[in-house]
Amino acid sequence: MYGVATPPVAISRGADNPRRIRPDIYGRIKDALRRPETGGILGADASGTVTEFYFDATGTTTENRYAPDVATLNRVIAEWFRNGIEFAGFVHAHTKDAPRLSWADTDYAQTVKKACQMESVLMLLYLPETETFHEYVV
Repeated sequence: MYGVATPPVAISRGADNPRRIRPDIYGRIKDALRRPETGGILGADASGTVTEFYFDATGTTTENRYAPDVATLNRVIAEWFRNGIEFAGFVHAHTKDAPRLSWADTDYAQTVKKACQMESVLMLLYLPETETFHEYVV
């Protein structure tokens, strides 16, 4: 399914507590992020497995920038929290020519990490043109 292994794929989150992404989440992301500079958020269950994806349909996008709709995403994160889901990080799409996080991406992740007092923030980058994912932990 979508070129990923059936078991959840491990993401570095510390030697004792790796983050995993359920394979169907990759499919949902591919279905939603059809063009660069679109994105969303990721949520994880108590085991650290990413089980939730919310597409940010109301975020601001341009040819080379995605700005999340913070008010809407905060409401989603609050609802997840009430249901035992922890905010884990972000996913957004880049062009195939930009397969790495930008300085702005990293800076935003560090700002969120500090503001939310998180140990780490998962930054999942998706390249729709090649249907590939790049996973980063900030």
